Amino acid sequence: MMWSAMILLLCVIHSHSAINPPCPRIKQTGKCLGLPKTDKCQTDSECGHDSMCCPKECGKECTVKRKWGLCPTLTDKPVSVCVEVRIGFQCGGNDADCAGTKKCCPDICGSRMCKEPATKPRPECPSRFSQTKAAACHFHECSHDKECTKDKICCDVTCGIGCTEPNVN
Repeated sequence: MMWSAMILLLCVIHSHSAINPPCPRIKQTGKCLGLPKTDKCQTDSECGHDSMCCPKECGKECTVKRKWGLCPTLTDKPVSVCVEVRIGFQCGGNDADCAGTKKCCPDICGSRMCKEPATKPRPECPSRFSQTKAAACHFHECSHDKECTKDKICCDVTCGIGCTEPNVN
């Protein structure tokens, strides 16, 4: 019984706080190879409103939150339209630069514009404490919904981050 409690405690400690959306996948470049990891944050509350504390190659740091959904596909406009239209940037590459549910998306002319996502709103993750099945520890099974099978989404699960069925309202 004591081991079960300790394992559950470790799982809760290692799982990331309510992830919506999840942290980006860690890119291994080797720049921190052999160096000790240095955490610049421990929890999301230490980051700004539009940021969350995410693991990176060299330790945890505040990362700008991404919004759910995918940018719409670029239309095949003729390049001449780029000369006629004033090329500008509504956003600097971060979804946080855009209001509401809009995302910062590339435009056909090479600029970035705030656009509504092409996909429907993402279903909600179940509360990790309301999950009835005893879940295996996933720790970091996924970073994005597209890494999960058809009817599952990437969520904070009982023990880590994993693919699970969304809430059905």
